[in-house]
Amino acid sequence: MNAFLTANFNAGFGSTYDVLYRLYTTQEKLKNLGYVVKSYVDFGLNPYKMDTRDRKVFYQVLKLELLDNLVIYTEGFDSSVGNFPERNSCELIFNNSNIFSVFVDKVIDNLYPFEDFVLWQKRDDLPKVSMLTADVTSYCENKLKVFGENFFCIHYRPYELHNQIEELNKNFPQIESFILENSKNKIFICTQFEVLKRKLKEKNYSNVLLNNYEFPTDHGAVRGLGWNDEELLNYLKETIFEMYAISKSEKIYRISGWFSNFLFFSNTFNQTKISNLDRYYPSFN
Repeated sequence: MNAFLTANFNAGFGSTYDVLYRLYTTQEKLKNLGYVVKSYVDFGLNPYKMDTRDRKVFYQVLKLELLDNLVIYTEGFDSSVGNFPERNSCELIFNNSNIFSVFVDKVIDNLYPFEDFVLWQKRDDLPKVSMLTADVTSYCENKLKVFGENFFCIHYRPYELHNQIEELNKNFPQIESFILENSKNKIFICTQFEVLKRKLKEKNYSNVLLNNYEFPTDHGAVRGLGWNDEELLNYLKETIFEMYAISKSEKIYRISGWFSNFLFFSNTFNQTKISNLDRYYPSFN
């Protein structure tokens, strides 16, 4: 029996991680049922490299080898259509909100249900698996040593990219209140917005931790910067560090959408002893 998974890695790093995790956990379910699994992934429009045929840098941070029989396309493949070679000999049996699809050449009785990852924001039962390489994990662990134990995070990723000062003025009173109310805890500021980092440096709070790496405000602009692999790898490592820090944070003040892929990583690889439902402020209803 054969199964085929289709998806794309054409959004930001957090989204790529999210998709990879879903593919891997679904692959493992299918393998346990006796299927040979092959994954087809569109990588042609990813926002990081103009030459997407050279993918070595992504293998340095993601365990892509965990996907059996992975085929990465850089052109000519549309994951939403599923135009892979075996398409005519199999049928679509599951579509996870257009994030990935599952096709099989034989339907068996115990094939269903599939994990649909609904309400992952408050769940603790999803497989606790990290898709990060040992090298990048070690990088994050070493950088986290200065944080100490029991630190909190502010996850500041508002949708608005252009009116940053106006957006910050709207949100800063709540940010400041959280910092002052939790003055006994170190608080890491997880954000790509330099305008927030500058303001916090001016305030000089004793309990605030900042990543000194300067991120492009819009990850979608990275592709046009012409970075070499060393520069891109550095960017990816710092992005992953911010995700990883959230996964170790006991309390997370969220100024972002609930569908933030950074939060998806934090929930599926929660490294605290606290339930996901109890870590977030405001809480997920």
